[in-house]
Amino acid sequence: MTDIVFFYNCMSIIRRIVPVALILLGIHMRAHEFQSAYSRDEMVRIQKEINAPDYIESVLPYDLSHMTSLLNYSGTNEDTSYVYLRSVMKMYTNFSKQVSFFDADMVLLFLDRFSNSMMPILNKTVSIPLNKNNASVHANVLYEQLFGAFSTQYNAFKEDPEQFLHNISTDIARGAVKNGEYMELQQSIVRFLEHALSKLLFDPNDHQKSWNVVKQVAATLSSLKDKKIIADANALDDILISLSSRYTYFLQMFSDTLTYDFLTQLQKEITTTSLPLFAYDTNAVFGRKAQLSYTIHECLLMCDALGEQQIIAEQSRMA
Repeated sequence: MTDIVFFYNCMSIIRRIVPVALILLGIHMRAHEFQSAYSRDEMVRIQKEINAPDYIESVLPYDLSHMTSLLNYSGTNEDTSYVYLRSVMKMYTNFSKQVSFFDADMVLLFLDRFSNSMMPILNKTVSIPLNKNNASVHANVLYEQLFGAFSTQYNAFKEDPEQFLHNISTDIARGAVKNGEYMELQQSIVRFLEHALSKLLFDPNDHQKSWNVVKQVAATLSSLKDKKIIADANALDDILISLSSRYTYFLQMFSDTLTYDFLTQLQKEITTTSLPLFAYDTNAVFGRKAQLSYTIHECLLMCDALGEQQIIAEQSRMA
């Protein structure tokens, strides 16, 4: 336990005195960093820095700016943007399997930038809903497309029915393919976030701050679902399980340092307040809220036991 706290403190000092991203890799965040176009030299620089031997171990835990840069460089070709973005997500999913941890504060900032990176791609998405299980919705959309085409292009249909039907069927097929590709992209996003959140490292010296970060991350993830970056409730549920499980593990690891006041306040908050962390949590026994509540209860018992030991030790010294 002491080693973990010492490690976190050392890393915090290093981040304050020697910004890892700036010193090790010479990364300079420019005003155009989060725009959609990059020069070839810029991309070569990013690729070189990512391929550095110490990137995963020394840089990635504190800096995901290279990932957002690569996501922003999706190009202007709509037909290839999804494939490119999936390749970026897959690469960083594999990186997240190798990294020891991700700084929780950094990940919170990254999620906002990630949202900004993905929204331009969402704006290119065609109108067919991304819901493979809702056949009636798809039927309605296809009906509207066909009705609209016949309404606005009826003369073209009369002049050349075969060409008209070929054009509209091609448009529908392209739309279906693009939506399929986007659904695959959403799945790759879920995989990355699950792995990344399972490696979060919270500040063991400030328990309230760590809890606040958890709530902020959960709220940001909820907004990603609202923006359709995260596909649906099931996908959000999977991601929130990773976040909640990691925080539960954090409480277990540092249970001997948690104060009674913090734990009772935490228990009260999760019991009486509607939190994004527990969205779509319907399992009263094995769900996120139930597991976190059980862990808090166990920590409270440990606090009581430690308190009794301290009283006995004090009485022994006085005797």
